[in-house]
Amino acid sequence: MSNHTDPFPSTSCTDKTLNIILSFTVLFCTNVAYTFQWLAIVRNQTSAGLSCLTFLFGCMGSYFSVLHALSSDWHTMNECCDSSSWQCLKLLINFLVNATNWMDIFIVFVLFNAYHGRDPPLNKNKSIGIYRFIFVLYCLIEVIACLGVLVFFIQYYGTDDSKTKVLTTVYQGLAIILSVFQWVPQIFETFKNQSVGSLSIPMLLFSIPASAISAFRFGISDASVYIWVVFVLIGVQQLLLFIMCLLFNARESKNLKKKKQYFLKQNLMSDDIYQSPSIDRSLGSTSINS
Repeated sequence: MSNHTDPFPSTSCTDKTLNIILSFTVLFCTNVAYTFQWLAIVRNQTSAGLSCLTFLFGCMGSYFSVLHALSSDWHTMNECCDSSSWQCLKLLINFLVNATNWMDIFIVFVLFNAYHGRDPPLNKNKSIGIYRFIFVLYCLIEVIACLGVLVFFIQYYGTDDSKTKVLTTVYQGLAIILSVFQWVPQIFETFKNQSVGSLSIPMLLFSIPASAISAFRFGISDASVYIWVVFVLIGVQQLLLFIMCLLFNARESKNLKKKKQYFLKQNLMSDDIYQSPSIDRSLGSTSINS
């Protein structure tokens, strides 16, 4: 979700310091969260259990957030040298949060496609082909969108502000829609599989505080209400997915424990069956010799 809206109103130095701390906390939690997801996919050598749509929506939503931040703050960025250092810091933090969020999710999306099919379904070839097509299509969309933005700014920026406002509004709307529905496919995927798979629980553990802090950060600012409401909805979805993963993990651990106990019991029974004839044979040979 885009963080382009100014979360730093002209308030006291204490409030500004608090907002900076919250911004860098969100940045830290986001980077750590997706690092755990990278490691989970690489360690398991598979992307089984992950929803392609979740990370596709995340990539596109964060990408539109970056474009929105650029289009809405382009004029201020150009005049950053003439602005206050505080204004430059605000823009830098907002853009950094958006850009790193996009890069983190994009890496997960790349790993998903790279490791998809390591535990092949029945329609392995067809499934891999579909996901590769989605990945290539997404990359083409990003390249075309980036080139379109460059052409737009070269032709229209500074000459027709109404068209610029329309463009930023479109980017904002797309970012909000994709962000709100980002985790819905993963919730359905996890519920359908009744298993966590390669989904990283630590990723969710760090993502939930990041969403909560983002909601709080925009809630105490003069940002629009829908901005922090979007982060609340994202956090609720992540929390629901986190609870589901804990329940499924607990059930899998319980079933694994039962299986171990069953096999241990079977091994003990087989040992008894194996030892009983040997005892009888030894007793029989002793009686004959006597």
